Amino acid sequence: MRSLSILIPILAQPALAQQAVSSALLPQDEATTDEATVPLHDTQPQDAGSYARGQVGLGIFETPSQSPLQLPRVGIRPRIPSTLRKGQWQLGWRETLVNMWAQEDSDPEFRLDYGSLYSALVVGYGVSDSMQIELEYHNQARFDSILDPVTEAFHDLFGLDDSGRDDFDDHDNAIEFPDLGIDIDESGSIRDNLVLTFQHTFHEGQGSWPTLSWYASYRENLYTNSQAAGEESNSFAVGIGGAKRFNERNYGYFSLGYVFHEDDDFEGINVELEDKQLSILLAYECRYRPDAAFVAQYLYTGESASDLDPFDKASNEFVFGWKKQLNRQTLLEVGLIENAIVEDNSPDFGIHFGLTWRL
Repeated sequence: MRSLSILIPILAQPALAQQAVSSALLPQDEATTDEATVPLHDTQPQDAGSYARGQVGLGIFETPSQSPLQLPRVGIRPRIPSTLRKGQWQLGWRETLVNMWAQEDSDPEFRLDYGSLYSALVVGYGVSDSMQIELEYHNQARFDSILDPVTEAFHDLFGLDDSGRDDFDDHDNAIEFPDLGIDIDESGSIRDNLVLTFQHTFHEGQGSWPTLSWYASYRENLYTNSQAAGEESNSFAVGIGGAKRFNERNYGYFSLGYVFHEDDDFEGINVELEDKQLSILLAYECRYRPDAAFVAQYLYTGESASDLDPFDKASNEFVFGWKKQLNRQTLLEVGLIENAIVEDNSPDFGIHFGLTWRL
């Protein structure tokens, strides 16, 4: 009778009854938790290893600008708040392959027609639940434009203009500025960088407020082996990032960064480069199931050159793709890159791939 007297009030309230039955039937390590109620830096063991927590979902695509002058000089990517915990290690591998095409017959006359591969290896560590340090190794290589057939098929599929690409052979490798005496067709690795970053989440979002973090990054140039890569130059960046969970499916992200470059130019080429650059990232995540999401993001990166049209204009790049948490330690990301607005100063088409492991 005593058991019955306890059970009757619970069964009289459907929500409590459902919770009681779920707790009784599910093993403890399979019980689910509403992520909106789990603080970003909560250390409950049942949430350990999860990439999505609090206001942060599966996140953005971790790639910097792939534009022709922005990529060699910056290499510092936008950031949003991290869910890495104290004592956790994070390893990352990123590959971004892009096709660069730009041509102009008037002043200044130029043609950019090549392929570029950006590679990154990343090691991160949670100093505390709100602070992380990260070391990245970057390599950029240039070669024949191997994505020409894929790019042309993609443009045909969506009715986009090829902008004169059909007038030249596929798989070219050319950087030509006749008025500046530039004619480069070299292939191979052209630049290696190291980037050290400190990041701190200083506000955990509640209600309508997003979770916020700030970061500082320093880029050290290790190796340069190309006239078109510029001379050795280092950079320093500061920025702020935010993440907001609107409901169980929809997330929004932003990042605002400012990069300061040492004096830097191209060997033997009279091109004045900007020593400061602004970057803005906006992203939307549709998390259609707990371990997978579609992500769309836009990256604005300030102009790199002065008085050299169109490279004295900002680049605008879109990435559309998919992220999948393969298990509680491994996150996969795959995306397509397309240019917009100033098409001659951004990658024509690209493919991005990344894997992240947490230990």
